[in-house]
Amino acid sequence: MAVALSPLVAALEDPERGRIVEAVLSVAPPPRLRELFQEQLKGRLVGVACHRLANHGLQRLLDHAPSDLVG
Repeated sequence: MAVALSPLVAALEDPERGRIVEAVLSVAPPPRLRELFQEQLKGRLVGVACHRLANHGLQRLLDHAPSDLVG
């Protein structure tokens, strides 16, 4: 069975919505970034990292995520 696309990943893959999500990720508090990672990105990182647009949003999340999340 295929893994359903998360709303966050779908937004990151869209050129317009992705820019908005990137801006939000740059100012989101660490607990919210941790929550987004756990609920929306965990298990999908390779696909997001390989996507030409979604990768930018993933980079913003990693730039601002708590060290224990990305360490």
